Amino acid sequence: MSLITRPAVLAACAALAAGGGTAAVLVTSAGAATVSTATTAPGTGHGTGTVTFTGPGGKSHTRTGAVSCRVANGHYMLTSVRKLAHGRRILRVIVPGYTGAGSYHGTVVMMRRHANAFRGRDLRHVPVTLTTTGGSFSYSKTLNGTHHHALKGKTVSARASWTCSA
Repeated sequence: MSLITRPAVLAACAALAAGGGTAAVLVTSAGAATVSTATTAPGTGHGTGTVTFTGPGGKSHTRTGAVSCRVANGHYMLTSVRKLAHGRRILRVIVPGYTGAGSYHGTVVMMRRHANAFRGRDLRHVPVTLTTTGGSFSYSKTLNGTHHHALKGKTVSARASWTCSA
């Protein structure tokens, strides 16, 4: 631990918000603060992941690729971007309240970017398991036919697992 000035604390916080490790800041007086930095959390960094989507017709698609995992402001975040001929597929898993390995509920964001248009879906309150080396989630839903009557009663699912290391 070291005693530093307010401008130095603000600079350290800005660096952390940009993707650095974690820090604890203890203000001890109006002009000084104590900053303690820690290493990046286990299960963060770069790695690989496998995602399987099963559509309403029962057809499955499995993809394996690079992922990036990080912890910032108490949130665990996984990002996977797959380049396509005419755009990108993006998968994000956001887990608030991250305190280490365990079971959580998070938001899974699945997007496809084509030219300047985004299409996607946010799945909220998805059970996510995080370990010291990565994590996984599994989601399944039976459709009610609101948007397309022929899909009523059909099931869609997504599951993913990943490993990351600093």
